[in-house]
Amino acid sequence: MERTVNYRVSDVTEVEQVSARIFDEQFEAVFNRAQNLAENQSTIAFKAVVEDVVVGVISGKITFNHLHISALAVDAAFRGYDIGTQLLERLERTATEQGITTITLSTKSFQAKDFYLKKGYELMAELEDVPFSGVTKHYFVKRLYGTINR
Repeated sequence: MERTVNYRVSDVTEVEQVSARIFDEQFEAVFNRAQNLAENQSTIAFKAVVEDVVVGVISGKITFNHLHISALAVDAAFRGYDIGTQLLERLERTATEQGITTITLSTKSFQAKDFYLKKGYELMAELEDVPFSGVTKHYFVKRLYGTINR
């Protein structure tokens, strides 16, 4: 039976719902138990505020025992005041309290590679010319030692 497939732009919510269902089916087929990905994902975010102005942010997505940091940014005028360090440490403390055991993130060559190395993150991989020619993307991991949340 031949079927016609149409491809359309989708919103992220729909993609996440469909992919979670499919990933749950795959997980159950392999491990013979349910995982319910949608119930085991959440986001976490903190901001640094000076005189009612947001000068730094950090956010990430938690999936089971893993946290992927998607953003850490500090306004240029406020760099050098440990705002990035404080945001990262706050996120790591909260992650540990929630049973997170692994944190991953990526950064680009013009951003904060040395910062993450100083904070105990291990460089896992580097991709040259990503996201464009002349830039290298660095991938990091940090193992936390806390309660495992199953």
